[in-house]
Amino acid sequence: MSKPRPKIMDALDAVSDDSEADSGSEGAEQEPEQQQAAAKKQKKDITVEDLQKQGYQGGLSVLYMKPPEVEGEQNWHWSNGKAQKGKEDTEESYEERQRTHAAATTAAEESARLAQKAQEHAAKLRDEARKEREERAAA
Repeated sequence: MSKPRPKIMDALDAVSDDSEADSGSEGAEQEPEQQQAAAKKQKKDITVEDLQKQGYQGGLSVLYMKPPEVEGEQNWHWSNGKAQKGKEDTEESYEERQRTHAAATTAAEESARLAQKAQEHAAKLRDEARKEREERAAA
């Protein structure tokens, strides 16, 4: 008796010479297998409601989002920026400028301090490595 072929080879059964030489009893067994394979190939439409009945809990979905609302007529032409210039904020006040200046200065000083600290640490590591090499050479 020969072993049944794996399902992967179903497409090659028509081409194979062995399938013609098989006994009739195996041919009868293959027909229900082919029917089962055909039944498996038919996809069922799965809906979100079916999944939710089975316990699926999904997050937000784009299916439930409202379409964007179009306000007025859209203008897709190039602009020179004059229309937006009048809508821009007025010049910032002196206090706002001072706060911005202080924040930038503080951040720059902190950045310089951290860079200097990193340089000192790298120099320390180089010195330690140099001393270790000298000790190995002396030993």
